[in-house]
Amino acid sequence: KIKEELSRWEETVLTTLLLSGPTSMLQTYVDILS
Repeated sequence: KIKEELSRWEETVLTTLLLSGPTSMLQTYVDILS
């Protein structure tokens, strides 16, 4: 879901994205968002 909506988020004035989940997912989030 994050990857699908990322381009729409990048077009907004949002400056903070809150993520939740196990710490083992942090690298996955980094890979998706970078």
